[in-house]
Amino acid sequence: MKLLGTLPPLPPSPGGELVLFLAVQGETSRTVVRRVVPELARALEVLQESPYGEVLEARGERIAWTAPSDARAFWEAVRRGEFDTAWALYAELAPGYMSPLPTFGAWLEEERGRMQRAVVQLAWSHPAEAVRARMAEALQAPRDRTQALAALLIQADAHLRLGEARAAVHTLARALGLQELTARAFSALSLALLAEAQAAWGHARKARETAEKALARTQDPYTRSRAYHALYRATGDAAHLEAARAEAARASDDPWRGFLAGVR
Repeated sequence: MKLLGTLPPLPPSPGGELVLFLAVQGETSRTVVRRVVPELARALEVLQESPYGEVLEARGERIAWTAPSDARAFWEAVRRGEFDTAWALYAELAPGYMSPLPTFGAWLEEERGRMQRAVVQLAWSHPAEAVRARMAEALQAPRDRTQALAALLIQADAHLRLGEARAAVHTLARALGLQELTARAFSALSLALLAEAQAAWGHARKARETAEKALARTQDPYTRSRAYHALYRATGDAAHLEAARAEAARASDDPWRGFLAGVR
């Protein structure tokens, strides 16, 4: 089932929401599903009346989705540390899907954000020079604006790894402009990377302001680690470096955590 960069025909709400959630999650409990699709009983009825009922298995408290999906394949590639596979799959999850369920809408936006963070983090498994070149190529013909945005973030991060602060700032300005075109708020990760680039370029005051905005927008440990690192670069306060390391440990991100271990 293709969900990245495309939206398949779906049953009416709340069945469509259940299809999307399970196609990403695979197997989970009814309790977890109800947090996202509260009208689970009705959603199951809708699915049983649609072709999707054939790939749904409900066993007691567990609900399983038995068909493959590119979203699950993406997360499997992330878990294996396979950047090339994950990048080839990456695009916006269920583009254009509109749900009347606030809980599902919140989950969908968070899942899109998780995917963006995951692919940006995973790029650290490759040399910065190779990543920079790969993203320049990807930006010539991105699958959609979501992939273009991720390519800009990854490219900017590669610039930072190579000590190219000015290029990173300019690349992130393009990323912020792209988010404005899609009428979405700047992602916390975009702001955290921008703060790092501003600090590296010598704009300490701007870096502090931007990092604080990033921290106010997210509880994601990887993004917070990047923002705290920016604060450390901008202020020299070792407490910010320790906070960055603590958040990186929570994120279980070995390449970034290894980088921070060498920061003095």
